[in-house]
Amino acid sequence: MSNDAITQLTRNLFDERQKLTADAPIARLVQAASTDKDAIFPVHPGAKAFYDGEEKTLMERYGDWLFYGPMLLGALGSVLAAILRFLGLPQGPDTSLILSRTQEIIESIEEASTLAELDTIRRTIDEAVARISAEAARGEIDAQQTAVIHLAVNYVDHVQTERRQLLLNEGRLDPSNSGAGQDTTRPKPRLV
Repeated sequence: MSNDAITQLTRNLFDERQKLTADAPIARLVQAASTDKDAIFPVHPGAKAFYDGEEKTLMERYGDWLFYGPMLLGALGSVLAAILRFLGLPQGPDTSLILSRTQEIIESIEEASTLAELDTIRRTIDEAVARISAEAARGEIDAQQTAVIHLAVNYVDHVQTERRQLLLNEGRLDPSNSGAGQDTTRPKPRLV
């Protein structure tokens, strides 16, 4: 039997000895066994630990596992991620690609000379936002990535609004016929 089971049994026997004497008076004669090396009967190591007061606490028994376990799990997770990357298996959506194109989108907005060009850029952004929203709803994008994408989309929206206003203020465009019959006053979608 395991040392822990015998230690528990011995502790219970001595803790309940007084209660047992009412039913079995012989229980009064139960005494601790000799733990000497030259004892007549060898003592189980679990009982010896109880007699000598050397019982291990939870931290003494499992402290190493509690300390090294998370490190081992983290290392195994890193190795697994490296293997997946090496094998070229999909690891989820690449939001860095979306974020890396933000500067390119901003530059195309700043170079736009008509409201029609701005509307084309807006449709591209709308499609990207719809795709990202679907990925977020499926749980493929975590909350932190969604927050960064939200910030980027809001900034792009701000730049586009400023460019639209600048083009209108310069008098280059007539807002009633720009955009080739498209509705330029529609509300702009935002990530929530």
